[in-house]
Amino acid sequence: MTERRVLLLVVAIYVLARLPGLLAIPLFNDEAVYLVRAAAFPAALRTTLADGKLIQELALAALAPLPVAPLLPGRLLSVGCGALTVVGLALSGRALGSAGGGLLAALLYATAPLPALHDRLAIPDSMLACASTYLLLGSIRYAGGPAPGRREAGLLGLVL
Repeated sequence: MTERRVLLLVVAIYVLARLPGLLAIPLFNDEAVYLVRAAAFPAALRTTLADGKLIQELALAALAPLPVAPLLPGRLLSVGCGALTVVGLALSGRALGSAGGGLLAALLYATAPLPALHDRLAIPDSMLACASTYLLLGSIRYAGGPAPGRREAGLLGLVL
């Protein structure tokens, strides 16, 4: 089986393990806080900035007008970020010269208990894991590149 097919299989395992019963999990108090502040955005901007959750709440605020209960898009956002994390881990392994190691890391993330819960809640943990994974990938590529420049350094700084 090719590397790409294995990665697609791991992403499918990840998604299929998270989507069933997505709304069966009781509303977590942190989710309620983020969803209320997102609905009141930008009025809650001062609190959001103090908590360091701006990107999460911006994303939730952008999803708030959808014609469904805001919990569903918030949780789907977390599942999407988690799926991107799985892909980023595989790419990081390949960038380090070990495609198999990256696929193993992706599989471990897809089956680990903590992401199995956090990546199904509308909280910023999944988004943070995703950003951290791509920061790692960018750092690996930056350090291993032929002549990294200011542009690449600036992009890494932006992700950070």
